[in-house]
Amino acid sequence: MAITPVPDLPVLGSAPSTTDMANFDTRSDAFLPQLKPWGDMLKAIGDATKANAQSANTDAGIALAAQAGAQAAAAQAAAGSGSAKWAAGNYNDGATVWSPIDYMGYRKRGTSASATDPSQDAANWSPLTPKVAPTALIAASFNAAPGGWYPLDTSAAGFLVPFPNTAANGSQITLYDATRTWNLNPAVVNPQGKKVGGLPENYNCNSKGRTLTFTYIAALGDWSIQ
Repeated sequence: MAITPVPDLPVLGSAPSTTDMANFDTRSDAFLPQLKPWGDMLKAIGDATKANAQSANTDAGIALAAQAGAQAAAAQAAAGSGSAKWAAGNYNDGATVWSPIDYMGYRKRGTSASATDPSQDAANWSPLTPKVAPTALIAASFNAAPGGWYPLDTSAAGFLVPFPNTAANGSQITLYDATRTWNLNPAVVNPQGKKVGGLPENYNCNSKGRTLTFTYIAALGDWSIQ
């Protein structure tokens, strides 16, 4: 966290008083010139305090994203414990394996032969848990991918998040308001011809501090929202 130094507020000299008229003019001449520099310093203190608060809020968003990523990783480890390394072959519905490409755990969709690594075969395998979030916040438009968990920074401006043109049934994408600014600058989901929440149009993520998980329902061509 970058800390902006907060200046000290100087102490004003004695103010003039009508109870001491003998020294009123002298004290006024000495006191009044102090007011503008004192006010400027007070504004500088306010600006520095605001900057530090904004920086702390951003760092808190990063920490929460990292926490969620760690929790996802822990859940992934727990869910995948005892799973075998994937190899080409026949798998029953519900079988769990871990991928030798990304070391994530996956569950089989239906009983069939598997010749493609689960990390590259979303039609036949589902991740056991959402993938771990990036450590850095995302502050510009990007293409979301199935299984992604994205902490977004819209503190400067909102931006577009195109979803994939094609996705397997049950695919999930999670977006998180890491800087708690969606209410000011929404992130906008572009479903690229699909629906979001039953509507064939862009979806505005505009609720402050929310974490939204979108699950694709292939039969409806719709990303449901949780």
